[in-house]
Amino acid sequence: VVEVEVNGVKQKSGVHIKKCRYLENSGCVGMCVNMCKIPTQDFFTNEFGLPLTMNPNFEDMSCDMVYGQAPPTFEEDPVSKQPCYADICSLAKSSSTVCPKLQA
Repeated sequence: VVEVEVNGVKQKSGVHIKKCRYLENSGCVGMCVNMCKIPTQDFFTNEFGLPLTMNPNFEDMSCDMVYGQAPPTFEEDPVSKQPCYADICSLAKSSSTVCPKLQA
C-alpha cells in the first residue's frame, strides 16, 4: 500500500506493482490497455462502486493502482498516445507514434 493523492487529498489507497507479469510477458501496450487496464478499471468502478485508476509505467513495466480516483476517459488518458514496444512488438512501426492496437 502506498500513499497517493486523490482530488488533492493524500491517502493510503494506492498499490504499486513492481513488475507487471502481464505486460512483461505479452510485451504489448495494446494488450495491457485493452485486456487489463480498461476492463479492471471498469470492473472496480462500475461493479464494486469503487473508482480505480491504473497507471502502467511502460518504461519499467510497473503499474500503480489508485483506488478512489475515477479513471479518465480513454481520450484523456496518456496511455491513448502510447507507442508500441518497437523492439518487441511485431506490429510496431518506426513511423507510428501510437500503438495500432489502442482503441477507444
